[in-house]
Amino acid sequence: MASPRLLLIQQPKIQIALIVGLAPQHAHSRRHPFFAVLATLSVLLTLHSTPGMAGWNAGNDEANRTRAMKSLRDSATRADQNAMNRQAQFDRDNRSSSTKSGNKMSGSNSGSRTNQGVMNFDSQTGDDGPQAVVDTKRVIIFRAETTAQLFTRLETEASNNNVDSQYALGALYYAGWGGKRNDVESRRWYLAAAQNGHAESQGMVGYLAKEGMGGPKSEVEAKRWLKIAADKGDTFAELHYALLIAAAIDGKSSIQYEPTLAASYAIRAADKGDISARALMGFFYLIGEGVAVDETKAAHYLRAPAESGDAPSMELLGNLFCEGKGGLKQSDEDCVRWLSRAADLGIASAQANFGFMLATGQKTEKDVSRGVSYVRKSAAAGHYLGQDFLGLFYYDGLGVAQDYQLAMLWLRRAAAQGFTGSAELMATDKMKKISAEIDRQNISPK
Repeated sequence: MASPRLLLIQQPKIQIALIVGLAPQHAHSRRHPFFAVLATLSVLLTLHSTPGMAGWNAGNDEANRTRAMKSLRDSATRADQNAMNRQAQFDRDNRSSSTKSGNKMSGSNSGSRTNQGVMNFDSQTGDDGPQAVVDTKRVIIFRAETTAQLFTRLETEASNNNVDSQYALGALYYAGWGGKRNDVESRRWYLAAAQNGHAESQGMVGYLAKEGMGGPKSEVEAKRWLKIAADKGDTFAELHYALLIAAAIDGKSSIQYEPTLAASYAIRAADKGDISARALMGFFYLIGEGVAVDETKAAHYLRAPAESGDAPSMELLGNLFCEGKGGLKQSDEDCVRWLSRAADLGIASAQANFGFMLATGQKTEKDVSRGVSYVRKSAAAGHYLGQDFLGLFYYDGLGVAQDYQLAMLWLRRAAAQGFTGSAELMATDKMKKISAEIDRQNISPK
């Protein structure tokens, strides 16, 4: 009799948050007195070549675990349904065989079925694990297991070098099946399966090493395992291998920064439909990181993640619509739609640009109060464009009480981050005197 097996679980796709560093062009034209009239906004921003800003955080991992749990539950439900379908087919075949042979089978079918009792998995409870389906030549046996029984059986099989059970334990501990989230055990069993050549487990070992979960963080180990899995075509590993290499741009990594290599793996995952990889490739094509700058390809890759709810992709796609670039027809409606959605999802640069549009009535209906609110959020988040715009609003009294000291304080904060858009205004005699007074009184922004 074959041993029971947990159905293999598809590795869930990842929604990655890209934290994009933006360096805006001069986003407002100056007329004397400097900000009395706000004019044409240059919405499409020049991007820093900083793929290392493409990040992964605890929120991304938590969402990934949630998707893993859903995948497990879906697998359990499918296993139950498949098992019931197979039992029904067995009953039909058995009745047909009995009729042809003239033999009458007893109602209990005691010679053909053992321990029957199909229990549907309820995803709202945590007491019961997936159903185990055991095949023989003649019968199907259904065995309902509690979570404790499930883990005990899988650990026995995994300890006997059953790679499927090793992988299953890694996935169950990672997702927290039955309240048993344990990254140390997850990494242990994923590693066991990885050492047995299991591609998805190799990718997960690399990922956990990359993030320092369930054991020490190691870029070297992460790179080794992710590459092995990526070269076997594992989409998850392709994406994270690309991210690992791209992040080495900060110069603090123990691995080499290789943008062309990163792009070559990211595009594999992107072309297989991975939303996170498509977002990354859209970014790469905009800044020319590992690939030649190609705004048309950028727009192509950004659309799916934007439509799937990825806020940074929404902003970048909105920027392209604002300017009619990337093969897209210029559209104020699409420009505002995507930028506003990105702003509402907390993208600080989108908050600054969308707020500026609202405050000045460019590309959308004017709403000064709402516009100032968005710009203030961006400034409070530390984005230099929001700080600059807020400083200009205070200088001109747009939506706020005119206050030259607050104007200078916010402009200085933006300038401290390397933004020079308001350098001309800050260099006037009037603002120099205000700056000196701020320093003398040690005034801070309110």
